[in-house]
Amino acid sequence: MSESMATKYSSPPPPIDFGAAKKRVRDVEVIDSLEAFYKANTPPAETYELSSEEAAKMEQKLAYLKELDAVHKEFLPILEKEIAFQESNRTSEDTTIFDLKLNYPLIHEEIEDELERREWFKDTGIGSNK
Repeated sequence: MSESMATKYSSPPPPIDFGAAKKRVRDVEVIDSLEAFYKANTPPAETYELSSEEAAKMEQKLAYLKELDAVHKEFLPILEKEIAFQESNRTSEDTTIFDLKLNYPLIHEEIEDELERREWFKDTGIGSNK
């Protein structure tokens, strides 16, 4: 959007057609005074330059965003594979404990460790001293 706005406003605006306005308005003197004011007024062009501090901050932000974009592009194929895996291994009535062990080995390992430490109600809130 900013590029289209920059293209749109890259050239100065066309001159105002005061003649057409005079034909549409009853009080022509108002248009004459506006035209005289417009022709007498020549404001300087408004320009803005970033200070060195602002430019440095902007460069830091841009560098961070480029780095973040690179990280996202790096992880996108991994996430797509994970989504495909999750979709193909949905839990259903036919899912067995063995399937869960194969699909989620870290969770299986955590459960086995909890069983060995006899932490029967660890995640339920029952029997905790908190």
